[in-house]
Parts: sequence; C-alpha cells; structure tokens
Amino acid sequence: MSSAVLSLPLIYLSLRFQGRLDLEARILQSLLQVFGTIIYVFVMTLLKRFLNNKFSFRETDDSIDRMIRINITIGFFAVVSLYVRSLEASIGIFIIVATVAYGVLEIIFGMKLLKLPDDLRGLLKPYCYVNIATGIFLSSIVMVLLGIVTGAVSDVMLGTIFFQAAKRVNAHM
Repeated sequence: MSSAVLSLPLIYLSLRFQGRLDLEARILQSLLQVFGTIIYVFVMTLLKRFLNNKFSFRETDDSIDRMIRINITIGFFAVVSLYVRSLEASIGIFIIVATVAYGVLEIIFGMKLLKLPDDLRGLLKPYCYVNIATGIFLSSIVMVLLGIVTGAVSDVMLGTIFFQAAKRVNAHM
C-alpha cells in the first residue's frame, strides 16, 4: 500500500526536479530513485515469497527476478545520468528501451500469474489484468503515464491481497 500511496507523489517530485542542474535537486532525485527502487524490490520479493510459500507457485519467479533486475538497472542509470551529463542522452535512450522490456515482462508476469490455483478472494484476475494493462502502457512508451497510474492501482490491489492473506493467517491462529 505504501508503494501505491507514495508512487504518484514521488513521480510528481521527480518531474518537478527534472531539468534542474543544482546539486540539491540531483541529490533529492537520487534519493527518490533509490527509495522507489528499494520499495519495489521489497514488494516484489515479498510477492515472490508469498506465491512460493503459500501456493508452491513458481511460474512467475523468473519474471519477478527479471523485473527486479531491470528496475534496479533503470534506477542505477537514472541516478548516473544525474551526475554524468555527457551520458544523459544515451542513458535516456537506454531507459526507454529498458522500460519497453520491463513492460513486456509485466505482461508475461500477468499472464503467468493467471495460472495461480487460487483466486486470491476474487482479486487474482483483476490484479493480473491490471498488470497486463500496465505492461502494455509502459511498453508503448506514449502511454507511460497511464502505465504509472495503473501500476499504482496494481500496488493497491497487491496490498489488499497481502492484507487479506494476513487476516486469514491470523484467523487460523
């Protein structure tokens, strides 16, 4: 839930600092990027463990691992581009290509997750479809902002899935 709640304000702040060359703006953008990446890695690792431990479901492991690696790579190069201005254009192109690759992986992840043998209290299909839509939007590049919004919706759904799973565990204790 924190990821969903924080993602839109973090993106807004990042866009506000875009183009500023002062050290303070670069440091704040770096911190936002690192913080966002850490949250993403934590949430996706938690999802992978949840699927593995609760359902012995490993079909999405490779997709999750690749999405994490791409997200870390994008984050790293985004920070580098803030300090090495001569590489900014090249890194920008790389980030676009990596975003397309990430979008494709998000589509694959959503499709694989549809095979989960549990409906997650009715949230499995909506969650998968929102992830697939997010992947389509991100990989199209022109609809990346819509992909960010659907990604936030996906985060809210994932938070709900985690809360429901925690309730079930507490109810059985």
